[in-house]
Amino acid sequence: MATRRPWNVNDEDLYDGMKNIDKPLSEPTEMSYFLQRIRLGEMCRELVDRMPLGATARDTSDHAEIIAVDAQFLKFLAEIPPFFKLEAAEAPSQPPLTAGIIVQRYIIHSLVHSHRCKLHLPYLAKASSNSQYNYSRESCLEAARQTIRTEKLLERESVRFVHARFRISGVLQAVYIASIAFLLDMCFHNDRGQCDPKRKAELIEACGILEEARTHSPFTANLLESLDSIVQKYRLSLPRFSNSKPGNTSTTVVENFGLAENPIDLPAHASNPDMTTFDWDTFDAMDVDNLDWNSLLSELDSQFLATAFPGV
Repeated sequence: MATRRPWNVNDEDLYDGMKNIDKPLSEPTEMSYFLQRIRLGEMCRELVDRMPLGATARDTSDHAEIIAVDAQFLKFLAEIPPFFKLEAAEAPSQPPLTAGIIVQRYIIHSLVHSHRCKLHLPYLAKASSNSQYNYSRESCLEAARQTIRTEKLLERESVRFVHARFRISGVLQAVYIASIAFLLDMCFHNDRGQCDPKRKAELIEACGILEEARTHSPFTANLLESLDSIVQKYRLSLPRFSNSKPGNTSTTVVENFGLAENPIDLPAHASNPDMTTFDWDTFDAMDVDNLDWNSLLSELDSQFLATAFPGV
């Protein structure tokens, strides 16, 4: 069955008997976002067709499929209209846009980068012993960074959605997947137990966003608790931020989920924190060699859905 896509027009431009007045995709309209979501939905369908639910990522042929799908995501990002690109948020000369278009820009990027991050996540371990998978490692980390960048750019916007975004489960899932990517890369790629300081900072920044979400959405606390149970099951640990003193916003305490050892004070905005005195030895206890990727990702999904939609 073939269905024509909607026109790129505003509702006010529609009337009975009208001719085709489809506007170019480079012109923002009320339909711009939905047209991009249709494209993204088609790509996700292709991903499912290529890698059916329950399929494992175990050989080079699987990885070739992953790279092919990833190329489609990159093509999508390259072809989205200029007003939906993240660079538009950093261009002061950009023509004024509606609040709706601004919000939709960040939703699109959060979705795409989250998909890319999770797509490559199972290959983080493989890249530590096989350079053939380095592309997936770098792509996974870059997607995780772009997820956090999306959040940081959104925080600068003067739209009400900034304060309400943590009530959207997809936003929280994207940031959490980014956190998992940073964490696992530290596990598999370190120099004799010495983790990359840059990766530590990225992990803390991602977890800081999740901790900030606690104050805006009761759902976040339940989500973190349920996901923490998965993390502990697989003998992983994540940094957690908490205020060191009531009302004190200048410092935060970082501790381990389930392992509250040796907390230290760090700057609230720890984009480049000095963590040389923090005890990161707990990462050595992670059972990364026997990590079942499919089980881990499946449980993350099921716990997330159970928390987001209780009773369903």
